[in-house]
Amino acid sequence: MTNRCHALLLSTSLLLPIGSGHAQVSAPTLIQVPGSQGFVPSDDPRSYEPADSRRFFSTDAEAARQTRQQLQERLRDPQQRSSLRADTQKNLEQSHSGLAQFLRIDAAAEQQLFDLLTDQFIERDSQFLDRAAALQKGGAGGFTAASAQVEATENLHSDQIKALLGPERMERYYYYQRTRYLHGQMTEFNDRLAPADPLRVDQQQRLLELLEELDLKFWRRVLFNRPFETLGRSRFMDDAEQQKRSQQINIERNERALRAKEQAAEVALERVAQFLKPTQMQAYAQWEAEKLNRRRAFVQRLRTAAGLPPDIAEASEDEIAADRQMPGRLRLTLTVRVNGTEPETLYLAGDSGSNIPFNINTDLSAEASPTLYANGEVFVLLRLFERGQAQELPLGVMGLDSLELLSPDKDSRMSVSHAIRLHGGKHYDVTIGLEATPLPPSRDEPSL
Repeated sequence: MTNRCHALLLSTSLLLPIGSGHAQVSAPTLIQVPGSQGFVPSDDPRSYEPADSRRFFSTDAEAARQTRQQLQERLRDPQQRSSLRADTQKNLEQSHSGLAQFLRIDAAAEQQLFDLLTDQFIERDSQFLDRAAALQKGGAGGFTAASAQVEATENLHSDQIKALLGPERMERYYYYQRTRYLHGQMTEFNDRLAPADPLRVDQQQRLLELLEELDLKFWRRVLFNRPFETLGRSRFMDDAEQQKRSQQINIERNERALRAKEQAAEVALERVAQFLKPTQMQAYAQWEAEKLNRRRAFVQRLRTAAGLPPDIAEASEDEIAADRQMPGRLRLTLTVRVNGTEPETLYLAGDSGSNIPFNINTDLSAEASPTLYANGEVFVLLRLFERGQAQELPLGVMGLDSLELLSPDKDSRMSVSHAIRLHGGKHYDVTIGLEATPLPPSRDEPSL
């Protein structure tokens, strides 16, 4: 039996592509699903790619050439460059909704920050063009050199932002950028509240943490531990049959996404009651209901288009087991490598649903939160921190999930590894390998 392991990772990029549409989330976004002609709706598509590849290195060579040419013209001409800068700053302000409030800065500091971010974005555009030209003229060597210059510029940009904001606000800035796709959702909810009853900063922080956790677990259920079926093309299947099969698979996936969101909404309503006021709770419940109604209507339209009754299927026994959390004690073995150093092995033990703090090295600490499910899967939420931080904000969050944990040929183990880049007082490239083993009820191993 093959042990299939998957990792979920949130990017720690300083600036994501502008115009990604997260400032306002008014309806489910559609994501194209591999292997089918349908789409999965999601409140967080995370479908964008790094700006250079998305805008300048398209698989459509002619379209990419035209895009680069248009940008070159706008950068060369002073009037067009001024217009480009204005458009860029407007898009940055829209896509960074609530940044000033989250950083706790005044209007003057906010203007300074967006002026700086705009200048940096324009500079990156110029470097992306240089990298494209280097690839065309000098091949891989020229591209590598240009890429090294881009990385050096990113480090310089980080230092410039830190000089403007200071160390504490820089921590909050990193956290905001890492969770920016969630800030759109939080801003949408905050806008629904009465002007005299907005979310406090501490409430915003707790809501962001909750949304991030639920998002990781949503993708675990819908995508990563439910591999997409491969449609293929059989010589025994004509076009009509192929289309019907495509519709069927797409409907099943969207129904699964709906059930996952329904479960997440139930968990969210229980958790937000710990930090929202009754009036805010009422608004939150209404917000969740409206999002679920939109998603449910979308799935019903898919079913109707396929000639099926609108009634949505109930969850299967396997799906129910994949969602039911179980008590149990787990042993975690982590192999950690930081910035290319020799890997170190750490041993932890804790109960399903607990939080296990530990130190990685003199610079980094972490917290592991394992969850055991009735089907034998284990999901581990890892939060990574820089020691000495002024704020209790993780530099990065990883969700590690495994199928077939109880595979007999694997001795009841799972093995997962993933890499993440962290931005803090220093930059860290971290690779973490994880094994998890359920412990017998009578066995007691202290956390290290």
